[in-house]
Amino acid sequence: LQLQLSVAAQQQELDSQALASLQALKSSELGMQLREALEQQEGDLRKLLQQKEETEAVETRLRCTAEALRSNEDRAQQQAENFEARVQELQLQLSVAAQQQELDSQALASLQALKSRELGMQLREALEQQEGDLRKLLQQKEET
Repeated sequence: LQLQLSVAAQQQELDSQALASLQALKSSELGMQLREALEQQEGDLRKLLQQKEETEAVETRLRCTAEALRSNEDRAQQQAENFEARVQELQLQLSVAAQQQELDSQALASLQALKSRELGMQLREALEQQEGDLRKLLQQKEET
C-alpha cells in the first residue's frame, strides 16, 4: 500500500508537472496567437489610417475643384451679364445713330428744298430785274 501510495504521489507530481507544462505551453501559444492577432490588427489599422488619409486628400481636392468650378461659374455668369449689358448698350447706340441719320436725312432734304426755293426766288428776282431792264430799254428805244 505504501508502494502504491508512493507511486500515486509520484504520478500526481508528474501529472502536476505535465499540467503546469501544458498550461505554460498553452499560455505561450495563446501569447503567440495574441501577438499575431495584434500584429494583424495593427496592420489593418495602418491600412485604414492610410485609406482615411487618402480619402481626406481626395475630399480636399474635390472641395478645391468644386470651389474652382463655382468661381468659374460666377465668372462666366458675370461675363454673360456684362456681354448682355454691352449688347443692349450697342443696340441703344445703333438705335440713336439710326434716329440721328433719319434726322440728318430730313434736315438735308429740308435744306435742299429751302435752297431750291431760295434759288427759285433769286432766279425769279433776276428774271424780274431783267424784264424790268428790257422794258426800260424798249421804252427808251420807242422814245428815240
